Amino acid sequence: MYRDQLLHDTHPGTAVEYMLRALPALREFHTTYDEDTRGLMVATAIILRQFEEMEDDHDDDEEEAKRADPDSPNTPPQRVNFLSIISTVLKSSNTEEWSNHSSLLKASYWIALRQEIYYGLLKGHPPDFVQTPQIYANASPTNRLIIHASHVTAWHFDGRSEQEWLILKQQEETLEETVVKQFEPILSLPPKKEDGHVFPIIWYHSAIGLTAMQHFLLAKMILLAESPLLVQSSDARSAFREAELRVRSIALDICGIAIQHPKTPPALVNAALAIHLYGHFFVDHYERQALKGVIGRFRDACAWPVPRPLQQFE
Repeated sequence: MYRDQLLHDTHPGTAVEYMLRALPALREFHTTYDEDTRGLMVATAIILRQFEEMEDDHDDDEEEAKRADPDSPNTPPQRVNFLSIISTVLKSSNTEEWSNHSSLLKASYWIALRQEIYYGLLKGHPPDFVQTPQIYANASPTNRLIIHASHVTAWHFDGRSEQEWLILKQQEETLEETVVKQFEPILSLPPKKEDGHVFPIIWYHSAIGLTAMQHFLLAKMILLAESPLLVQSSDARSAFREAELRVRSIALDICGIAIQHPKTPPALVNAALAIHLYGHFFVDHYERQALKGVIGRFRDACAWPVPRPLQQFE
């Protein structure tokens, strides 16, 4: 039973069996030309990648235990990790195939890109995914916000040059003028702090719009918090305090969106990312307790353990 739905013919080893049956088929990806079959292969690779990323996080815990006690007889043997194989399959289709073919391939591309953003921000590495100007030019308004978040994630973990930051800030301003206004919330109210509420009430018309806006807000947080211009300010201390205040406000907005849309689980994923990135900016006891509540909801909505970087907020 998962989210009140009975999953038929499943048992604890189902995921492993699925992986073992799917991997031989993925080896034939480069010699498969049927569009529908390739779409199914890519969708399968995305599912397998989710399994492997979770297992990779578990391996990090085992590696730490091994370093702490290298002579322990309980140290598990090194296992084969198929993540690199799966990632290769995801990246092997050319950009024209992603852009112009079946809806399944298109959906797979954008899901894969969101996976890249999630695990990049969670584990601290830039997204490893090909994005061409053609893809950005042909992207829908919502997907342009996703691409922007990917660009910011790449900047955050790869160089952090001031010139690139200025380019991304210009891109942010352009998106605010041309795209963001299309996704204004249908209701936006500040939190009733007198009633003990921490998060604002923010309602969106569609799940697609709110997910895209959360990615845009995540990117905005990063550009604010990591701005290379902060240290150049005549009053750097005041500049950092102002940036932290704005980042906290955005983080609360992202969490509020997630709380108000319980039927859209990706919203909780993005809220968890915001907490992972800048939860340490919060010192108020009630706000930190509210953040822990969000992580609790995230844990309950997932079918896998909370990633290690987020466990401190449980």
